[in-house]
Amino acid sequence: MNYPRHYFVTGTDTGVGKTLVSSLLLHHLRRTNRSAIYMKPVQTGCLGSATDVLAPDVEYVYTANACPVPEPFHRAICPYRLMLPASPHLAAEEEGVSISVDRITTAFESLRDHFEYCILEGAGGILVPLSRDLFMLDLMKALALPVIVVCRPALGTLNHTLMTLNLIRAAGLVVHGLVVVHTVPASDDPTEQAIIADNLQTLEQLGQTAIIACLPYISGLQDPMQARAWLNDAAPVLNGVTDV
Repeated sequence: MNYPRHYFVTGTDTGVGKTLVSSLLLHHLRRTNRSAIYMKPVQTGCLGSATDVLAPDVEYVYTANACPVPEPFHRAICPYRLMLPASPHLAAEEEGVSISVDRITTAFESLRDHFEYCILEGAGGILVPLSRDLFMLDLMKALALPVIVVCRPALGTLNHTLMTLNLIRAAGLVVHGLVVVHTVPASDDPTEQAIIADNLQTLEQLGQTAIIACLPYISGLQDPMQARAWLNDAAPVLNGVTDV
């Protein structure tokens, strides 16, 4: 089977686990000595000063993977680093910045020329605005990469996830699969367990896509140093996602 070598990781909303999944994908590739890099085209809620801006998701992914951000590609990895912890369009307006799809695609192409695999992570969901007339989905269309959708398993996920899948396909993009992340501890309630089990089955059936992996809730993974050990154990769940 031939697998694509670059992926766009999106989610059904914010805080659903996109950065964790991106970390896992990068780790999965690097552990087999593949040339791989992670890119966050737009990051809001950055820290530091105008001359030394830290993008939290970028720092998390590379710290969790115990590797430094490749210095020659520092800017290309995250072309837009915005300070306000808000939607990209609002954070950009606050700084007088105009987010350009061309600038992002040029940055991606520079990474693609040097790395065998690129993992790109979006901000929020696919209809998060980058400007008053530009959505994350527009960027995804310009990049034309296969999409991995990160979603939750619990009540409410059917509407959010199926709408996301439908819009991605309507835009002419390929859905590579779903990754389900348990963002809260598992419940002992049999009814809730049954709902989650049916949700997963229904997502595959009505969403017409495979669930690549289900990641359990693990406390403390917000800390990249704690996530580092977990990545070693969890990476095998992604066997078959790529050609490694």
